[in-house]
Amino acid sequence: MGSKDATADTIETPDTLVPMHTKVTASQDLLYSLLFDQPLPPDDEKHHFFLAPKLLNRQSSNYSLFNDLLSSCIDDAKGNRGPKQIASLQHHFHSVLLTLSWAMYRHQWVLIALDKGAYSKDY
Repeated sequence: MGSKDATADTIETPDTLVPMHTKVTASQDLLYSLLFDQPLPPDDEKHHFFLAPKLLNRQSSNYSLFNDLLSSCIDDAKGNRGPKQIASLQHHFHSVLLTLSWAMYRHQWVLIALDKGAYSKDY
């Protein structure tokens, strides 16, 4: 494990302290190392759920970190979109990222409905 005297501008990974400006890359590397050897979940109804809107409570201790990730995704994808389209994109990214996180931690598959009207009530 890393040093016990970690400062506020570093994050601790299993092997080292990492400056915060490399936090996203370090987090991705750590996540990959944790998931790399995990088997896939069984492909049966018990391990399936449909993509649905999810929101992270603003009171969550991880809200700020999630919001930073979301902002990074939006900054990379917004292109020449207007404010309304960016707000819609952010809402969709929010739901997709939380759904994928949910699937990973629950060891399940995310199903995405291909019906045009499937998400009309949710978004």
